[in-house]
Amino acid sequence: MSFPNEILLQILDHLDVETLLECRRINNQYMEAADKVLFDRRLIAVELHVERTKDAVFWNDQRIREIEASTIHAFLRRISRLTIETIDYMPPFMIVDRLIVDVPSVTPLRVNEITRIIRFLGVKQLRHVTILAKTRHLHENVILLMKLLKNAPLTSLEFKWNWGGYSEDNARSRDACIQFFKAVAPHISKHIEIKGPFSIAEFIECFTLQSGFKYINLPSFLAFRSRMHAGDGPSAVLGLLEHIKENPRRCTLEFKGQQGNIDWTGYIAKIQDKYAEFHEIYLNQFIIPLTVDGKRWHLEVRFNYYRIEFTCLYLGMCADTQVVP
Repeated sequence: MSFPNEILLQILDHLDVETLLECRRINNQYMEAADKVLFDRRLIAVELHVERTKDAVFWNDQRIREIEASTIHAFLRRISRLTIETIDYMPPFMIVDRLIVDVPSVTPLRVNEITRIIRFLGVKQLRHVTILAKTRHLHENVILLMKLLKNAPLTSLEFKWNWGGYSEDNARSRDACIQFFKAVAPHISKHIEIKGPFSIAEFIECFTLQSGFKYINLPSFLAFRSRMHAGDGPSAVLGLLEHIKENPRRCTLEFKGQQGNIDWTGYIAKIQDKYAEFHEIYLNQFIIPLTVDGKRWHLEVRFNYYRIEFTCLYLGMCADTQVVP
């Protein structure tokens, strides 16, 4: 059914987003009208999944668009100014809010393609990124993608590099990861999950309040046994304890190793040198009462079989600072 454009816009303006997305499929007139309504109403934040031969767009956990290889290649030619043809890679009312790159399931070329596309679309709207990798070394294209994403104001990050073997010759890949973590840490406020051949000292270096990290509750840091004690882990743990002690706030932090008993002797000894009176020997934990600016806090560090737990709880105002009505 055909309507004058003005009437069609009035009709579509009363529809919900899902119906408008379906209307785009009818014909060019409906697509243009639906695009205008969607753009005027609000931008739609979508997930972009990089797949082996195509890109997939998800909204509200539903796959709403597939971008075939031919469209991707045409769009890349447009980016490179090899053609002036208008390419509908992403409708103007959509912004890429979340990017998911499963490196083992795609080629390095596909990683390069998505890097060029994201660079063109811009990273300032990106809030969530997931990168999964398995190889001993990260491909150069993955490193280039991370360099680009350093400028994104990410609030959530999931990074899993499932290489558990011991190897020092992948230092360049690790360093690229660490620089990426440091760059995005100040913006992380919702979720973080990091897994890979990183040490506890490196985790603490990247994700502490010194770097602006906001200490969201229940972040996940999993270090592989091959490198978890690299660097001065005991000093890093003590430094983090001191930092939370001086800047108390509600938080729960865990730094985990792969399952199995881990020898925490050096870490415990380092803290015990300064906080021996707070050491609960049989439980391998330190409980430190704090009073800062008239507020009482409970700071606890516990060494479990395969993890270190930091907990800081707010207990309330001191009795002598409470206002009596």
